[in-house]
Amino acid sequence: MQNIKPIVYAALLNVCPRVFPIAPPDDFEEFPCVSYLEIYNAERATADDEEYVSDIDIAIDLWGETPEELSALALSVNAEMRKIGGRRVGCQDLPPDDGVQHKNMIYNFKEV
Repeated sequence: MQNIKPIVYAALLNVCPRVFPIAPPDDFEEFPCVSYLEIYNAERATADDEEYVSDIDIAIDLWGETPEELSALALSVNAEMRKIGGRRVGCQDLPPDDGVQHKNMIYNFKEV
């Protein structure tokens, strides 16, 4: 099984200083911020009883005060994920929660 979460975390820090695994704390109020989590990790190929290719999906959630702030952040996140081999397979705006804007992005990685 491959673990790319440390690589994703480091890449996200290049675009936002506030990055959280899973979700921001409930009482967090500094925006923008980013959270990420692995939503899928499957074996894709083996040789000599060892996995050598994994298929991994990472969900990245963006949180901010305005839609414009999120759009700019999303473009930066997309560029960073592409640099580390991610392919965006989904992106959607979600309804604001207590006035906080929210965007979800999903990336697929084939790790060797």
